[in-house]
Amino acid sequence: MPEPNRRWADYEFEIMSSKARGGLKVALALGRYAALRSEILVKLLWSEYDGTAIECRVHNNEKWRQEVCPELKAILDETPRKADTIVTSELGRPYTLAAVANYREIFVDVPPPEELADVLNIAIKRSARRPIS
Repeated sequence: MPEPNRRWADYEFEIMSSKARGGLKVALALGRYAALRSEILVKLLWSEYDGTAIECRVHNNEKWRQEVCPELKAILDETPRKADTIVTSELGRPYTLAAVANYREIFVDVPPPEELADVLNIAIKRSARRPIS
């Protein structure tokens, strides 16, 4: 049985982030480079990012601060600020936890690299039909 909630292999992340755009690309980067859980990153506000670090409240309202790596900084700095939250749809609506979690399900049973792009394309098309509230 595949290991749940495991770290993605580098090739999985590269394929996923190369296909992702908008809020999903930002969510992937926050998860990968800042190790933020989905339930935290969908609520992350622009006011919690100062250009060099992210400072937010996490588990049991505990304050957390982390300097951002160059890869994450580049993605955040090029992301349009369409709403108070960082992770938004292309229309500027905040992503929900369900919308982000839909993409995590793809990698529970990882196909070989040559099939991964096809699986991702199917998931993106499927989620495009699901409204993001």
